[in-house]
Amino acid sequence: DGETFDIPAVAIGLRIEDEALMKLLRDNVPQSAWTRMMNSYSAPDSEDGKPIPLPLALDDAALKSVLKTIASEWDRVPVDAAARLDGDSFLIEPEVTGRNLEIDVMAAFLSEQMAAGTVLQDGVLTIDPGLFPPSWSKRNVPHATAAILETMVQVGTAEIPMAHGFGKDAAVAAETMGNHLLDPGSELDMLTWLEPANRDFSSEDSPSRAASAVHAAVLAVPGVSVLERHPAPYATDYAPPGQEAVIGGETGNLVIRNDLDTPILLLTSENGETLRVSVFKEPSGVSATVFSDVFETTEPPTIFSMTRDLPPGETRVIAQGSAGLKVHVYRLDGTLKHLLHSDDYPPQNRILEMGMERSSGAVSSGK
Repeated sequence: DGETFDIPAVAIGLRIEDEALMKLLRDNVPQSAWTRMMNSYSAPDSEDGKPIPLPLALDDAALKSVLKTIASEWDRVPVDAAARLDGDSFLIEPEVTGRNLEIDVMAAFLSEQMAAGTVLQDGVLTIDPGLFPPSWSKRNVPHATAAILETMVQVGTAEIPMAHGFGKDAAVAAETMGNHLLDPGSELDMLTWLEPANRDFSSEDSPSRAASAVHAAVLAVPGVSVLERHPAPYATDYAPPGQEAVIGGETGNLVIRNDLDTPILLLTSENGETLRVSVFKEPSGVSATVFSDVFETTEPPTIFSMTRDLPPGETRVIAQGSAGLKVHVYRLDGTLKHLLHSDDYPPQNRILEMGMERSSGAVSSGK
């Protein structure tokens, strides 16, 4: 990238290699005319004064110490290609390939060049990286490249609202989850994925809502297996019945696995107080949809709590309760309907307070 690194000779213990120099001088002593004649060899006198390379030696430890300093500036961590949604547009930012200076390899190369006397004019040794053997620098390829992402299309999406009053948790979850490229055969553990956000969540319910967004989104993707999932104890108001996933504490976890031959991308974003999870993969030619079929409902029992705080016969709702549900969750692939799982939610009691007659022994505060 155009960086240059100037190293003073003293920093690497640069010196003339005496024994190598003496050998060069012995090998280059001009032969007498008689010897050249006897060897049937002749050369112009001017060639007797031809320059010879100056063999140099280095302090290996000092050289490697300097190279470590250079590596601290040269080395670069690979950066994955990033994808984001701008409305309904799928935008991709290219990856950055990482690099590592192989210090031992470069030190050996420089020592070899010095020993061979590869010194340019004015006492400056210029090393051109283009002359280096390929092993002097290691290229670190990012995990996610733009070439992989560019082939993907959206195949599933889900939006889950955060609990009322805890809308900022959507941004916390989106920042933590971000982009996740799930390789073939790899598993995604929701508790592990969300762990960095736990200290910033305001509501204990937010991890389950984030997991529900992931679960509902991947249900539409054939080839993604749900290895572990726990339904809510009662039907929720933030996800279609059968599509939520409750995690945390002793409740359980959500674990999915990519059983496809190609990676899938989970892209998380927030819109106000809503968390959105979109799934992208290579197109398969058949789009799928998910729906919950409630095939049985049970009315909630009504529980009366008597109170003298209300006039006789008057009622007040303490808990609305909810109906019990039995639901099948299906994925529709073209004309084929696949049963994914079934859930059974018990009803929640409806609790009413009812006014009752005051006892005859009650004392009136009036005259």
